[in-house]
Amino acid sequence: MPDDPVTPSPSPDRAAIVVIDDNRSLRGLVRRALRNAGYHVMDWGDPRAAIDHLASTDAAVSLALVDGVMPQMLGPAAAAEIQRLRPDVPILLMSGHEAPTFSEFFGKPGRHYIAKPFVVEDLVARIAGIIGPGSPPR
Repeated sequence: MPDDPVTPSPSPDRAAIVVIDDNRSLRGLVRRALRNAGYHVMDWGDPRAAIDHLASTDAAVSLALVDGVMPQMLGPAAAAEIQRLRPDVPILLMSGHEAPTFSEFFGKPGRHYIAKPFVVEDLVARIAGIIGPGSPPR
């Protein structure tokens, strides 16, 4: 379940982003930045919970932002599960580890990488480059 219990259903005019990162403070920072940019955000600290949620709903997802290394599951494994459930959802892997560490991850279309630490404005711009800008905040 997302840490933010008030997660309204995505509306058709807002791109929905799934954020999976075991670092609660980073997740909160990313959530706020993406919501301020007009995206609908659903976030989890446990990749298995996020994958279970995606398996149990048909809610639209525009992109999954996934940490590369988490205690419960590595990011590439989580990405593979997400794309098994939602083949058209692009994955943006974020990690403090070098991109070559995840070389097998990049072998499929729709997979992208951003190095940690990043500036949130750069993250928002990168996401906009992949799926388009968010809708204006209401």
